[in-house]
Amino acid sequence: MHTVLVTVGSTLFDDLTHAFSPEVIKALKEAKFDKLVLQYGKGSLPSNNISTGDLQVDAFRYSDEIDALIAKSDLVISHAGAGSILTALRAGKKLIVVPNTSLMDNHQAELALALEKENYLYVSTPE
Repeated sequence: MHTVLVTVGSTLFDDLTHAFSPEVIKALKEAKFDKLVLQYGKGSLPSNNISTGDLQVDAFRYSDEIDALIAKSDLVISHAGAGSILTALRAGKKLIVVPNTSLMDNHQAELALALEKENYLYVSTPE
C-alpha cells in the first residue's frame, strides 16, 4: 500500500488539512497512492472536503506514534515545523512542506526555503 501522510503537528492549519479537493485526490490516485493519513492537530476534521472514492483515509487529531507513521509513509506533506521536517528527513522520506504564512514571524517559510535550496524537500502552498 502506498501511503501519503499529511501532518500539522500540534498546530491549527486548516488551509493545509482542508486542501484535498477532487483534483488533489485524483492526483494522489494517479501517483499510485491508495492511503491518505491525515493528522489535523488543533484544526477541524475536513470530512465534508474529502471525496475520495477508493482512496482509504485515516484522520485523527494527534498521535503518539507520529514517528512510526512517518516511517511507514511513502510521502510526507507537512507544515514547515522544524520537528516535523527533521523527523521526515531523518527517516529518509520524500517531503513536501507547506509553510503556514499566517504565523507572526514567518519562520517556517524561511526554514523551508533554505532547505529547498539545498534540495532536501519541496515547498508548496495549500492552493
